Amino acid sequence: MVRAGERLPTAAPYLIDILSRKLVKIDVPVDDRILLLVGWSTDGSAVCFVQFSRDLSWAGVYRADAETGEARLLFEDRTPPTPPEDVALRRAERVFRAAQTAAGPPDKRQRRAIRKLRGY
Repeated sequence: MVRAGERLPTAAPYLIDILSRKLVKIDVPVDDRILLLVGWSTDGSAVCFVQFSRDLSWAGVYRADAETGEARLLFEDRTPPTPPEDVALRRAERVFRAAQTAAGPPDKRQRRAIRKLRGY
């Protein structure tokens, strides 16, 4: 069990090609960070995700190449450590919107999956 302030257990993020059974490691720092998948590019060649520091004082939007795992930082945002909850939420929403823009609009298949998840 991890106590408050201790280093979190980490796991490296991977992309899995289920057809070829190939693993591609995404090349990003993982220590004390939270990763949130945003979506795939329309052609499937890249994946976009957001990383947050544990204390939410840093957030970054990345785009990773699906073939090589090479990740590029597209946007980052820094605030003083331990911001109030409402500030952190607004910042997370802003970073998430930027990541959605970087990923591009959802294609027909993704829109269908979103409608199914929402129940309509």
